[in-house]
Amino acid sequence: MSGPQPAHKITPAWYCLLAFVSIIAGGIFPLTGCKTMGYLFKDFASKKSVPAAFQLTHDPLLILVDDDQEWCTWAGGRDHLTEQIAKSLNESGANTKSIPVSQINSIRQSHPNFSELSIREVGKAVGAQQIMWVQIRAFSIPQSIDQFSGPTVMTVRVKVFNPNTEEKSGMRLWPASPEGEIVTATIDMSHMPEYKNTDDLARALVDDLGLKVAQLFFDHSEEENKEQSHTG
Repeated sequence: MSGPQPAHKITPAWYCLLAFVSIIAGGIFPLTGCKTMGYLFKDFASKKSVPAAFQLTHDPLLILVDDDQEWCTWAGGRDHLTEQIAKSLNESGANTKSIPVSQINSIRQSHPNFSELSIREVGKAVGAQQIMWVQIRAFSIPQSIDQFSGPTVMTVRVKVFNPNTEEKSGMRLWPASPEGEIVTATIDMSHMPEYKNTDDLARALVDDLGLKVAQLFFDHSEEENKEQSHTG
């Protein structure tokens, strides 16, 4: 017959684990109770992480907002959307090298046939290593705050391109669908008292859309999205 089995040794790591469990069980639960702990777990769950849909490089990035159908009736809306996307990407660290709007507009104004240039040609002209193409698909705001009768909405589709490849089929890096990623921001009637005029309304709409577009490219929480957003 075999002799007595040796007792398992408790390592320092086990001591740490046991101490942690003791603190949780003996400290937090008596002080908070099950109801409060339920709120804590609910709070953790509400901060669900949303992963980036695509990882941008940290090279020069051209954010090219295209409004070929002239949907956006707010003066400066195209440039403001570009700047808001760049700002959110910079603050998150997803990309800190967005091509300035002034440089993009300089190309627009100096090139006689800018509208005929390909996305690749525009990207190369400004020295971009990646291009985020944002096409405005819808923009609707009331003529005045008093005449507000429906949702204020702005919709874009987003694609990311590599301007350095000569193969057309390999230019689009993301998404897989040729239709692009559709992003929409809306402001409903319940938020109308927050805005003094349609200019403030349009700015809030574009700001929120810019944030939503940028969030495609960095990890964030659903709770963070709600806290920073003006829209529904």
